[in-house]
This record gives sequence, structure tokens and C-alpha cells, in this order.
Amino acid sequence: MPRPTNRVYPSLFALLMFAFLILFAGLAAADSPLVTADNDQGFPAVSGNIVVWEDYRNDSGDNSECDIYGYNLSTATEFSICTASGLQTEPVVSGNIVVWSDERNDPGDFSECDIYGYNLSTATEFSICTASGWQFSPRISGNIVVWVDERNIATSGLDIYGYNLATSTEFPVCTAPDDQWLGGVYGSIIVWEDWRNFLTTGVDIYAYDLAAGQEFAVCTDADWQFTPDVYGNVIVWVDDRNYASRGDDIYGLELSTGLQKIYCSETGNQEYP
Repeated sequence: MPRPTNRVYPSLFALLMFAFLILFAGLAAADSPLVTADNDQGFPAVSGNIVVWEDYRNDSGDNSECDIYGYNLSTATEFSICTASGLQTEPVVSGNIVVWSDERNDPGDFSECDIYGYNLSTATEFSICTASGWQFSPRISGNIVVWVDERNIATSGLDIYGYNLATSTEFPVCTAPDDQWLGGVYGSIIVWEDWRNFLTTGVDIYAYDLAAGQEFAVCTDADWQFTPDVYGNVIVWVDDRNYASRGDDIYGLELSTGLQKIYCSETGNQEYP
């Protein structure tokens, strides 16, 4: 008669302990708040260990005061970035540079909004664009900052402008007729949704290659293509060419091959890639 063994019990115990450790690790890694200050905090952005957001903790209740705050994940430390008067909103961050829309110079009639920045390594604030009218919705990648600009709204609608932090040089990206709404920037590629052909092809996706100094059409298919973004070799956007049959889809373009792809075509709407 074989001798009884209890080896199965230590194995079972080990499995139960392993499962417990996984559960405990999952609970330990659960969401934890970065900021719980009074009033609203919104529009977070992250780069490396730095998280930034717009913050209404200093507002008196009339939505006239919004600041920019940050949090260092490596040191678990919160810090203020800009607490100037007025509204500072839409922060973005790349490396040591934080950029946002800033209404400190508005005379009170909502006619002025500028682009400001902050260097985390030197603790220095600086202005990027204070042209007349509204400059808003900034994006940043490395040394390149881009935004939507209404300085020429009477002649060409909303345009896209940029600024090279390394050379302290501002430049127009697109001043085509009608409106251009910024999508994103990565490396040398800037993408946006473009209304120049609205009466023929609807809203399209265009891009500009800073390295080549050349604008190019990404997608001019019928109906609307909107809210684009770019990362690495791929540009993505929301596409409603098939809206009548299944809703909005997510399309993309591989820059290296020039091939357009469908990334999601499930029934119902897919948005904000």
C-alpha cells in the first residue's frame, strides 16, 4: 500500500498565499488621489514623473481664478506652477517644460488669451506668445510648442502657430482659409483638423512636417474627420464616413508607408483617440 503523502497541501497553501499576495498588490496599487484641494481640478497631463493640471482652489466662486499646479510622482510632492491673476488653463508638459493658456492680460472682455510656459529645472516662467486676440489649446513636444491662434480671424479664420523653444522663434504652421483646430504634435509632425474644404469634403485632417518644411493632407475623404493626434509613426483621428451604418470609427495613417488603416469600426461611436 503506497505511503500517504501531504505534499499537495503545501502546494495548495503556496497557491493560496500567491493569490493573496497578488490581491494585496492589486489593492496597494489601486487608484490614490494626487490632489483633493477645494473646488475643481481638471485637465491633467503627464510627462515622466510630472503631472500638471488646472486648479480652481483659489477661486472665489465666480470662475475668475484658475491656476496651474503640478505633482512630482517620484517625490510625492505637490507644487504650484502659476498662480497669476485671471485664468490659466489647458496645461501640457514635455520634459521640464509646462505650457498653458493664460488670460492674465485680458482687459475683462474675454478678448485676450496668451501662451505662457514654465521651466521646471530653472523654476522660471516665460511668455511664448502674447499676440492680439486669443491663443489657446497649446500642445508641446520637446522644443516645439504649437497652438490655435485667432490673430488673423477676420481674414483666414483660426490658424495654427508654433514656437521653437531652442531658437526662441515663432512661426506660422497653417494660415489656410477657414478654421484649423489643433490636434497634436510629436517630434517634427504637427496635425490638426482643417475646415478649408468644408463645402466639398467636410472637415479634413492635415499635417505639417517641420523637418521637411512641408504641409500635407492626411485624410480628405468625404464627411468629417476630426480630433486627430500623432505619436511616433502614426496619425489617428475620429472618422464619420461610415456614420450612417455604424457610427464614428477610429482611422489612422502610417507615415512610413502612407497606408491608411481602420483601428476600430465597432458599432456605435468611438471618440477621442
